[in-house]
Amino acid sequence: MGTNVNDVRGGAFNTFVAADDYSWSHGKHLLRMGGEIDRYQLNRFNQFGSRGNVSFANTGANFGGPGIPPLVGFQNFLLGRITSTQAGAGFFNFGFRATDAASYFQDDWKLYPRLTLNLGVRWEGLSTAHEINNYLSNFGGLGDGQPGPISIIHPADTPKVGTPGVSDCTLLHCFDKNNFAPRFGFAWDVFGNHNTALRGGYGIYYQRVSNQSLLQTSGGLPFNQAISAAALSVTLQNPFPTIRPQSDFPLSTDQVVPKLVGFNGATGAPIFNGGSPLSGFFFFPSRDFRSPYAQQWNLTLQQKVIRNWVLELGYVGTRGVSLLGPGGPLNPGLICTTTSPCTIPSSLASGINVPAGTPGVARNADGSIAISNNTAANVDARVPVQYLGLANSRGQFATQFGSSIYNSLQATISHQYSSGLYFQGAYTFSKSIDNSSGS
Repeated sequence: MGTNVNDVRGGAFNTFVAADDYSWSHGKHLLRMGGEIDRYQLNRFNQFGSRGNVSFANTGANFGGPGIPPLVGFQNFLLGRITSTQAGAGFFNFGFRATDAASYFQDDWKLYPRLTLNLGVRWEGLSTAHEINNYLSNFGGLGDGQPGPISIIHPADTPKVGTPGVSDCTLLHCFDKNNFAPRFGFAWDVFGNHNTALRGGYGIYYQRVSNQSLLQTSGGLPFNQAISAAALSVTLQNPFPTIRPQSDFPLSTDQVVPKLVGFNGATGAPIFNGGSPLSGFFFFPSRDFRSPYAQQWNLTLQQKVIRNWVLELGYVGTRGVSLLGPGGPLNPGLICTTTSPCTIPSSLASGINVPAGTPGVARNADGSIAISNNTAANVDARVPVQYLGLANSRGQFATQFGSSIYNSLQATISHQYSSGLYFQGAYTFSKSIDNSSGS
Protein backbone atom coordinates (compact mmCIF):
# COMPACT_ATOMS: atom_id res chain seq x y z
CA MET A 1 0.00 0.00 0.00
CA GLY A 2 1.51 3.32 -1.08
CA THR A 3 4.12 4.23 -3.65
CA ASN A 4 7.62 2.85 -3.87
CA VAL A 5 9.63 4.45 -1.07
CA ASN A 6 12.24 5.70 -3.55
CA ASP A 7 9.89 7.17 -6.19
CA VAL A 8 10.07 10.84 -5.20
CA ARG A 9 13.52 12.05 -6.15
CA GLY A 10 15.25 14.27 -8.66
CA GLY A 11 17.68 17.12 -9.06
CA ALA A 12 19.19 19.80 -11.24
CA PHE A 13 22.87 20.28 -12.00
CA ASN A 14 24.24 23.58 -13.29
CA THR A 15 27.77 24.53 -14.29
CA PHE A 16 28.79 28.15 -14.89
CA VAL A 17 32.10 28.81 -16.62
CA ALA A 18 33.96 32.07 -17.14
CA ALA A 19 37.16 31.70 -19.16
CA ASP A 20 39.52 33.73 -21.30
CA ASP A 21 42.64 32.92 -23.31
CA TYR A 22 45.30 35.17 -24.81
CA SER A 23 48.05 34.38 -27.31
CA TRP A 24 50.92 36.51 -28.61
CA SER A 25 53.42 35.65 -31.31
CA HIS A 26 56.67 37.51 -30.74
CA GLY A 27 59.84 36.60 -32.59
CA LYS A 28 60.74 33.03 -31.80
CA HIS A 29 58.07 32.80 -29.11
CA LEU A 30 54.40 31.92 -29.21
CA LEU A 31 53.08 32.88 -25.78
CA ARG A 32 49.73 31.59 -24.54
CA MET A 33 48.04 32.28 -21.25
CA GLY A 34 44.58 32.18 -19.75
CA GLY A 35 42.35 31.27 -16.87
CA GLU A 36 38.90 30.11 -15.92
CA ILE A 37 36.48 29.91 -13.02
CA ASP A 38 33.96 27.07 -12.75
CA ARG A 39 30.95 27.21 -10.45
CA TYR A 40 29.03 24.01 -9.78
CA GLN A 41 25.51 23.76 -8.39
CA LEU A 42 23.74 20.53 -7.54
CA ASN A 43 20.22 20.84 -6.16
CA ARG A 44 18.64 17.51 -5.40
CA PHE A 45 15.81 16.01 -3.44
CA ASN A 46 15.31 12.41 -2.40
CA GLN A 47 12.20 11.99 -0.32
CA PHE A 48 12.99 8.39 0.52
CA GLY A 49 10.05 6.99 2.45
CA SER A 50 8.44 10.38 3.01
CA ARG A 51 5.02 9.06 1.93
CA GLY A 52 5.36 5.81 3.80
CA ASN A 53 4.77 2.29 2.59
CA VAL A 54 2.75 -0.49 4.23
CA SER A 55 2.98 -4.08 2.95
CA PHE A 56 0.71 -7.08 3.33
CA ALA A 57 2.60 -10.15 2.14
CA ASN A 58 1.59 -13.81 2.03
CA THR A 59 2.16 -15.59 5.34
CA GLY A 60 2.49 -19.24 6.29
CA ALA A 61 0.64 -21.36 8.80
CA ASN A 62 0.88 -20.27 12.45
CA PHE A 63 2.42 -16.93 11.46
CA GLY A 64 1.38 -14.63 14.28
CA GLY A 65 0.06 -17.37 16.54
CA PRO A 66 -0.88 -21.07 16.74
CA GLY A 67 -3.80 -22.19 14.63
CA ILE A 68 -3.61 -19.31 12.15
CA PRO A 69 -3.87 -20.74 8.60
CA PRO A 70 -1.76 -19.64 5.65
CA LEU A 71 -2.99 -16.28 4.34
CA VAL A 72 -2.46 -14.44 1.08
CA GLY A 73 -1.60 -10.77 1.08
CA PHE A 74 -5.16 -9.57 0.45
CA GLN A 75 -6.46 -11.57 3.40
CA ASN A 76 -3.80 -10.00 5.63
CA PHE A 77 -4.91 -6.60 4.31
CA LEU A 78 -8.55 -7.26 5.24
CA LEU A 79 -7.46 -8.41 8.69
CA GLY A 80 -5.09 -5.44 9.16
CA ARG A 81 -2.07 -7.73 9.56
CA ILE A 82 0.86 -5.58 8.41
CA THR A 83 3.90 -7.61 7.42
CA SER A 84 6.31 -4.69 6.91
CA THR A 85 6.48 -0.90 6.80
CA GLN A 86 8.93 1.66 5.49
CA ALA A 87 8.99 5.39 6.04
CA GLY A 88 11.40 8.28 6.23
CA ALA A 89 11.63 11.52 8.16
CA GLY A 90 13.95 14.50 8.21
CA PHE A 91 15.36 16.77 5.53
CA PHE A 92 14.98 15.79 1.89
CA ASN A 93 16.19 18.83 -0.07
CA PHE A 94 19.89 19.60 -0.38
CA GLY A 95 21.95 22.13 -2.30
CA PHE A 96 25.64 21.56 -2.97
CA ARG A 97 28.08 24.19 -4.23
CA ALA A 98 31.71 24.13 -5.35
CA THR A 99 33.99 26.60 -7.15
CA ASP A 100 37.18 25.78 -9.05
CA ALA A 101 39.72 28.12 -10.61
CA ALA A 102 42.65 27.62 -12.97
CA SER A 103 45.26 29.60 -14.88
CA TYR A 104 48.10 28.67 -17.22
CA PHE A 105 51.07 30.03 -19.13
CA GLN A 106 52.92 28.37 -22.01
CA ASP A 107 55.76 29.41 -24.27
CA ASP A 108 56.37 27.58 -27.56
CA TRP A 109 59.94 28.68 -28.20
CA LYS A 110 61.57 27.98 -31.56
CA LEU A 111 65.05 27.92 -30.12
CA TYR A 112 66.66 26.83 -33.40
CA PRO A 113 65.23 26.22 -36.86
CA ARG A 114 65.27 22.48 -36.10
CA LEU A 115 64.38 22.58 -32.38
CA THR A 116 61.23 23.85 -30.66
CA LEU A 117 60.71 23.82 -26.90
CA ASN A 118 57.36 23.87 -25.10
CA LEU A 119 57.59 25.32 -21.58
CA GLY A 120 54.60 25.91 -19.37
CA VAL A 121 52.88 25.68 -16.03
CA ARG A 122 49.25 25.34 -15.00
CA TRP A 123 47.71 26.10 -11.62
CA GLU A 124 44.56 24.29 -10.51
CA GLY A 125 42.53 25.44 -7.52
CA LEU A 126 40.10 22.62 -6.76
CA SER A 127 37.40 22.84 -4.12
CA THR A 128 35.38 20.37 -2.08
CA ALA A 129 31.63 20.88 -2.15
CA HIS A 130 29.68 22.28 0.77
CA GLU A 131 25.96 22.07 1.45
CA ILE A 132 24.12 25.38 1.67
CA ASN A 133 22.49 24.43 5.00
CA ASN A 134 25.63 22.67 6.33
CA TYR A 135 23.90 19.29 6.26
CA LEU A 136 27.09 17.21 6.11
CA SER A 137 28.79 14.69 8.41
CA ASN A 138 32.22 13.18 8.76
CA PHE A 139 34.46 11.36 11.20
CA GLY A 140 36.82 13.47 13.27
CA GLY A 141 40.10 11.73 14.00
CA LEU A 142 40.50 10.25 10.51
CA GLY A 143 43.36 11.85 8.61
CA ASP A 144 43.33 15.09 10.59
CA GLY A 145 46.08 14.42 13.13
CA GLN A 146 43.65 14.78 16.03
CA PRO A 147 43.97 12.45 19.03
CA GLY A 148 41.21 9.91 19.55
CA PRO A 149 38.64 8.87 20.12
CA ILE A 150 37.12 9.04 16.66
CA SER A 151 33.95 11.13 16.73
CA ILE A 152 31.14 12.16 14.42
CA ILE A 153 31.49 15.80 13.37
CA HIS A 154 29.48 18.36 11.39
CA PRO A 155 30.27 21.83 10.03
CA ALA A 156 30.43 24.43 12.79
CA ASP A 157 27.33 26.20 11.43
CA THR A 158 25.13 23.10 11.26
CA PRO A 159 21.95 23.78 13.27
CA LYS A 160 21.83 22.07 16.69
CA VAL A 161 24.74 19.66 16.09
CA GLY A 162 27.56 21.87 14.74
CA THR A 163 31.12 20.97 15.78
CA PRO A 164 33.22 24.04 16.68
CA GLY A 165 36.12 24.65 14.32
CA VAL A 166 34.92 22.32 11.55
CA SER A 167 34.81 23.78 8.03
CA ASP A 168 31.67 23.88 5.89
CA CYS A 169 32.96 20.91 3.86
CA THR A 170 34.11 19.01 7.01
CA LEU A 171 37.66 18.62 5.61
CA LEU A 172 40.80 20.34 6.85
CA HIS A 173 40.93 22.40 3.67
CA CYS A 174 37.93 23.02 1.42
CA PHE A 175 40.05 24.58 -1.36
CA ASP A 176 43.20 22.80 -2.55
CA LYS A 177 45.37 25.64 -3.83
CA ASN A 178 48.83 24.05 -3.98
CA ASN A 179 48.37 22.41 -7.36
CA PHE A 180 51.12 23.71 -9.65
CA ALA A 181 51.61 21.54 -12.72
CA PRO A 182 54.72 22.13 -14.87
CA ARG A 183 54.83 21.07 -18.52
CA PHE A 184 57.83 20.50 -20.79
CA GLY A 185 58.06 19.29 -24.36
CA PHE A 186 60.29 19.42 -27.41
CA ALA A 187 60.21 18.68 -31.14
CA TRP A 188 63.49 18.11 -33.00
CA ASP A 189 63.97 17.78 -36.75
CA VAL A 190 66.87 15.35 -36.40
CA PHE A 191 68.49 15.69 -39.85
CA GLY A 192 66.95 18.94 -40.98
CA ASN A 193 65.22 17.33 -43.97
CA HIS A 194 61.72 17.12 -42.38
CA ASN A 195 61.77 13.33 -42.69
CA THR A 196 62.78 12.39 -39.14
CA ALA A 197 61.36 13.98 -36.01
CA LEU A 198 61.95 13.22 -32.35
CA ARG A 199 59.34 14.45 -29.89
CA GLY A 200 59.05 14.15 -26.14
CA GLY A 201 57.40 15.68 -23.13
CA TYR A 202 56.55 15.55 -19.46
CA GLY A 203 53.66 17.03 -17.53
CA ILE A 204 51.68 16.90 -14.32
CA TYR A 205 47.89 16.92 -14.50
CA TYR A 206 45.63 17.44 -11.48
CA GLN A 207 42.19 15.88 -11.44
CA ARG A 208 38.90 16.95 -9.89
CA VAL A 209 37.23 13.92 -8.37
CA SER A 210 33.61 13.27 -7.58
CA ASN A 211 32.34 14.62 -4.28
CA GLN A 212 29.97 11.67 -4.06
CA SER A 213 31.51 10.20 -0.92
CA LEU A 214 30.89 13.47 0.93
CA LEU A 215 27.47 14.11 -0.59
CA GLN A 216 26.27 10.73 0.63
CA THR A 217 26.66 11.87 4.23
CA SER A 218 23.82 14.39 3.84
CA GLY A 219 21.13 11.84 3.01
CA GLY A 220 21.32 9.82 6.21
CA LEU A 221 21.66 10.27 9.94
CA PRO A 222 21.41 12.76 11.60
CA PHE A 223 19.61 14.66 8.80
CA ASN A 224 17.33 11.89 7.65
CA GLN A 225 16.17 8.67 9.26
CA ALA A 226 14.64 5.59 7.68
CA ILE A 227 11.91 3.85 9.69
CA SER A 228 10.83 0.21 9.40
CA ALA A 229 8.84 -2.23 11.48
CA ALA A 230 8.83 -6.00 11.85
CA ALA A 231 5.87 -8.10 10.80
CA LEU A 232 2.74 -7.72 12.95
CA SER A 233 4.46 -5.23 15.28
CA VAL A 234 2.36 -2.20 14.24
CA THR A 235 -1.29 -1.51 13.46
CA LEU A 236 -3.18 0.27 10.72
CA GLN A 237 -4.18 2.91 13.26
CA ASN A 238 -0.51 3.81 13.79
CA PRO A 239 1.77 2.08 11.27
CA PHE A 240 4.72 4.41 11.96
CA PRO A 241 4.83 4.84 15.75
CA THR A 242 8.56 5.66 15.90
CA ILE A 243 8.65 8.32 13.20
CA ARG A 244 10.07 11.62 14.40
CA PRO A 245 8.68 15.10 13.75
CA GLN A 246 10.56 17.43 11.42
CA SER A 247 11.53 19.62 14.37
CA ASP A 248 13.72 16.83 15.81
CA PHE A 249 16.19 17.06 12.93
CA PRO A 250 19.11 17.15 12.79
CA LEU A 251 19.28 14.53 15.51
CA SER A 252 21.83 14.72 18.30
CA THR A 253 24.57 12.10 18.40
CA ASP A 254 22.87 10.38 21.35
CA GLN A 255 19.75 9.93 19.22
CA VAL A 256 21.71 8.63 16.24
CA VAL A 257 24.41 6.35 17.57
CA PRO A 258 23.72 3.35 19.83
CA LYS A 259 26.04 3.27 22.83
CA LEU A 260 27.78 0.24 24.29
CA VAL A 261 26.23 -0.03 27.77
CA GLY A 262 27.10 -3.54 28.90
CA PHE A 263 27.84 -7.19 28.18
CA ASN A 264 25.67 -10.28 28.36
CA GLY A 265 26.95 -12.17 31.39
CA ALA A 266 26.29 -15.56 29.79
CA THR A 267 27.62 -15.07 26.25
CA GLY A 268 29.88 -12.01 26.40
CA ALA A 269 27.86 -10.34 23.65
CA PRO A 270 27.86 -6.53 23.75
CA ILE A 271 24.64 -4.74 24.69
CA PHE A 272 23.80 -1.43 23.03
CA ASN A 273 21.21 1.04 24.27
CA GLY A 274 19.61 1.03 20.82
CA GLY A 275 19.28 -2.75 20.81
CA SER A 276 21.99 -3.30 18.20
CA PRO A 277 24.88 -1.37 16.68
CA LEU A 278 24.54 0.57 13.45
CA SER A 279 24.89 -1.91 10.61
CA GLY A 280 24.40 0.30 7.58
CA PHE A 281 27.16 1.28 5.18
CA PHE A 282 28.88 4.50 6.20
CA PHE A 283 31.33 6.04 3.74
CA PHE A 284 33.30 9.17 4.62
CA PRO A 285 36.23 10.98 3.00
CA SER A 286 39.44 11.27 4.98
CA ARG A 287 39.74 14.82 6.32
CA ASP A 288 43.19 15.39 4.80
CA PHE A 289 41.80 14.90 1.29
CA ARG A 290 43.85 16.48 -1.50
CA SER A 291 43.67 16.50 -5.28
CA PRO A 292 45.03 13.40 -7.03
CA TYR A 293 47.29 13.89 -10.02
CA ALA A 294 48.99 12.06 -12.85
CA GLN A 295 52.52 12.37 -14.17
CA GLN A 296 52.73 11.71 -17.90
CA TRP A 297 55.78 11.38 -20.13
CA ASN A 298 56.46 10.27 -23.68
CA LEU A 299 59.19 9.98 -26.29
CA THR A 300 58.28 9.38 -29.94
CA LEU A 301 60.34 8.95 -33.11
CA GLN A 302 58.50 9.80 -36.35
CA GLN A 303 60.02 8.70 -39.66
CA LYS A 304 58.86 9.21 -43.23
CA VAL A 305 59.61 5.84 -44.83
CA ILE A 306 58.41 6.25 -48.42
CA ARG A 307 56.21 8.76 -50.20
CA ASN A 308 53.28 9.73 -47.93
CA TRP A 309 53.96 6.83 -45.54
CA VAL A 310 54.92 7.71 -41.97
CA LEU A 311 56.03 5.35 -39.19
CA GLU A 312 55.94 6.34 -35.51
CA LEU A 313 57.55 4.42 -32.65
CA GLY A 314 57.12 5.68 -29.13
CA TYR A 315 57.17 5.10 -25.42
CA VAL A 316 54.36 6.50 -23.24
CA GLY A 317 54.17 6.32 -19.45
CA THR A 318 51.79 7.53 -16.76
CA ARG A 319 51.99 7.45 -12.98
CA GLY A 320 48.91 8.12 -10.82
CA VAL A 321 49.51 9.62 -7.37
CA SER A 322 47.15 10.05 -4.39
CA LEU A 323 44.33 8.29 -6.20
CA LEU A 324 41.00 7.85 -4.46
CA GLY A 325 40.33 4.42 -3.03
CA PRO A 326 37.91 2.87 -0.56
CA GLY A 327 40.52 2.10 2.06
CA GLY A 328 39.65 -0.65 4.46
CA PRO A 329 36.82 -1.16 6.89
CA LEU A 330 36.83 1.51 9.57
CA ASN A 331 35.74 -0.94 12.22
CA PRO A 332 37.14 -4.42 11.52
CA GLY A 333 36.85 -7.13 14.14
CA LEU A 334 40.11 -7.49 16.06
CA ILE A 335 41.85 -10.59 17.40
CA CYS A 336 41.78 -10.50 21.20
CA THR A 337 43.73 -12.97 23.36
CA THR A 338 44.65 -13.35 27.01
CA THR A 339 48.22 -12.25 26.24
CA SER A 340 47.11 -9.42 23.95
CA PRO A 341 43.60 -8.38 24.99
CA CYS A 342 41.51 -5.70 23.33
CA THR A 343 41.02 -2.81 25.71
CA ILE A 344 38.25 -0.27 26.15
CA PRO A 345 39.94 2.65 27.96
CA SER A 346 38.67 3.71 31.36
CA SER A 347 37.59 7.11 29.99
CA LEU A 348 34.99 5.30 27.87
CA ALA A 349 34.29 2.27 30.06
CA SER A 350 32.88 3.88 33.19
CA GLY A 351 29.25 3.49 32.16
CA ILE A 352 29.56 -0.04 30.76
CA ASN A 353 28.20 -2.90 32.88
CA VAL A 354 30.33 -6.05 33.03
CA PRO A 355 28.63 -8.80 35.09
CA ALA A 356 30.94 -10.97 37.14
CA GLY A 357 31.92 -14.13 35.28
CA THR A 358 31.25 -12.74 31.80
CA PRO A 359 33.23 -15.05 29.46
CA GLY A 360 36.27 -13.31 28.00
CA VAL A 361 35.39 -9.88 29.43
CA ALA A 362 36.73 -8.36 32.64
CA ARG A 363 37.15 -4.95 34.19
CA ASN A 364 40.72 -4.01 35.07
CA ALA A 365 41.83 -2.27 38.25
CA ASP A 366 42.19 1.06 36.40
CA GLY A 367 38.56 0.90 35.22
CA SER A 368 39.31 -0.17 31.66
CA ILE A 369 37.70 -3.27 30.15
CA ALA A 370 39.69 -6.15 28.65
CA ILE A 371 38.29 -8.56 26.04
CA SER A 372 40.38 -11.73 25.81
CA ASN A 373 38.57 -14.18 23.53
CA ASN A 374 37.08 -14.25 20.04
CA THR A 375 33.54 -15.42 19.45
CA ALA A 376 30.81 -14.61 16.97
CA ALA A 377 28.78 -13.25 19.87
CA ASN A 378 31.32 -10.61 20.91
CA VAL A 379 32.58 -9.51 17.48
CA ASP A 380 30.79 -6.14 17.66
CA ALA A 381 32.72 -5.36 20.84
CA ARG A 382 36.07 -6.43 19.38
CA VAL A 383 36.28 -3.34 17.18
CA PRO A 384 38.33 -0.14 17.45
CA VAL A 385 35.37 2.19 18.00
CA GLN A 386 32.82 0.35 20.15
CA TYR A 387 31.77 3.67 21.65
CA LEU A 388 30.41 4.84 18.27
CA GLY A 389 28.02 1.92 18.06
CA LEU A 390 29.23 0.74 14.66
CA ALA A 391 28.92 -2.95 13.88
CA ASN A 392 31.88 -5.06 12.85
CA SER A 393 33.46 -3.85 9.58
CA ARG A 394 30.87 -1.09 9.11
CA GLY A 395 31.97 2.35 8.15
CA GLN A 396 34.56 2.94 5.48
CA PHE A 397 36.36 6.10 4.58
CA ALA A 398 37.79 7.25 1.27
CA THR A 399 41.57 7.21 1.42
CA GLN A 400 44.20 8.29 -1.07
CA PHE A 401 46.48 5.31 -0.85
CA GLY A 402 45.74 4.53 -4.50
CA SER A 403 48.55 4.63 -7.04
CA SER A 404 49.11 3.39 -10.56
CA ILE A 405 51.86 3.01 -13.12
CA TYR A 406 51.40 2.54 -16.86
CA ASN A 407 54.14 1.86 -19.43
CA SER A 408 53.63 1.24 -23.11
CA LEU A 409 55.42 0.85 -26.41
CA GLN A 410 53.36 2.17 -29.30
CA ALA A 411 53.72 1.82 -33.06
CA THR A 412 51.69 3.62 -35.71
CA ILE A 413 51.86 3.60 -39.48
CA SER A 414 49.83 6.00 -41.60
CA HIS A 415 49.40 6.91 -45.24
CA GLN A 416 47.81 9.92 -46.88
CA TYR A 417 46.35 9.14 -50.31
CA SER A 418 46.10 11.82 -52.98
CA SER A 419 42.32 11.37 -53.15
CA GLY A 420 41.92 12.49 -49.53
CA LEU A 421 41.66 8.98 -48.13
CA TYR A 422 43.67 8.41 -44.97
CA PHE A 423 44.89 5.06 -43.66
CA GLN A 424 46.23 4.35 -40.18
CA GLY A 425 47.19 1.22 -38.28
CA ALA A 426 48.42 1.07 -34.69
CA TYR A 427 49.67 -1.42 -32.12
CA THR A 428 50.26 -0.91 -28.39
CA PHE A 429 52.09 -3.19 -25.99
CA SER A 430 51.48 -2.02 -22.44
CA LYS A 431 51.54 -2.96 -18.79
CA SER A 432 49.44 -1.32 -16.09
CA ILE A 433 49.74 -1.87 -12.33
CA ASP A 434 47.58 -0.26 -9.67
CA ASN A 435 46.07 -0.93 -6.26
CA SER A 436 42.62 0.63 -6.65
CA SER A 437 40.98 -0.66 -9.83
CA GLY A 438 37.23 -0.31 -9.79
CA SER A 439 37.23 1.82 -6.64
